[in-house]
Amino acid sequence: MWITCQHAWRLLRNGDSESTTDDTKSATFALLNETYLKFSADAAALATVLGARYGVEETESTGQTTSTRSRVSVTWHQIRDLMTIYYYNLLGRMPEELLKTYSQGYKEKRHSGLELRRFFADPAKPKSEELTDLRETIVLEYLKALEDLTTAMMKDRIKVSR
Repeated sequence: MWITCQHAWRLLRNGDSESTTDDTKSATFALLNETYLKFSADAAALATVLGARYGVEETESTGQTTSTRSRVSVTWHQIRDLMTIYYYNLLGRMPEELLKTYSQGYKEKRHSGLELRRFFADPAKPKSEELTDLRETIVLEYLKALEDLTTAMMKDRIKVSR
């Protein structure tokens, strides 16, 4: 998913060049859609495996205290959310529901790790510079989350059933 998003981003960035045809754009966005569908299914399956191995994401809320267990599960969830946001960003669509449910703190979970609403004056009509700002933030957050996931997988104990 990451590679396809980066490819689509480069195409958008260089979209005015003579070598970028409408057919190229159509093919790229068809690939992006296909990749997103496959990624969504594969990411859900991987979340199940990681949950079985490292523990399922749990959030307990008692008044103002919130504790989360399974850094692996939480961080993989964040990566999934970031890739979904990246996908919609490249399509130039930022549905209000997406901004709400994928923002940090929604239902007391990390989700993307970003407060998404702050990027847009009017999410129904996202401006090019707003999409670019979010895209650049997604890239940085994704790279950090990927490093965090690797660290968590190396440090957290694998659960062993008896």
